[in-house]
Amino acid sequence: MPWIAQWRLAPALADSDPFAYVLAADQQLNARLMAVRETPMPYESRRPVDGGGTRSRPSRTDLLHVRALQVLDGVMSGASHRDIAEVLFGAEAMAKCWSSDSELRAQVRHLVKRANHFVDGGYVELLRSSGGRGR
Repeated sequence: MPWIAQWRLAPALADSDPFAYVLAADQQLNARLMAVRETPMPYESRRPVDGGGTRSRPSRTDLLHVRALQVLDGVMSGASHRDIAEVLFGAEAMAKCWSSDSELRAQVRHLVKRANHFVDGGYVELLRSSGGRGR
């Protein structure tokens, strides 16, 4: 089923304000990412953005937490480990690297284990740390 791209900008969004894209992590994720890359911005900035209000790049730990939560979404929706790996790492990586003892499969297993740990109360550790950082 084809999907429709919808763009919504908050009325209070001002020039140079940060914003984010929200994309469903499903079979069409790569197509959606391409659409975002190819779509011209709905407005043009009249002044350069200094980047002073932007956050630093997420840490490896932050990215690990995000991936674990994405995996949790997949597991809760009944996706197989293979399906989850394809969404996270792409069809090309799947075709090239997936096997019963591959590093890619081990990564997915680790993420599933981590996601289950969060569900079983491990999320409390994130709350106790400084905003989820520093683990």
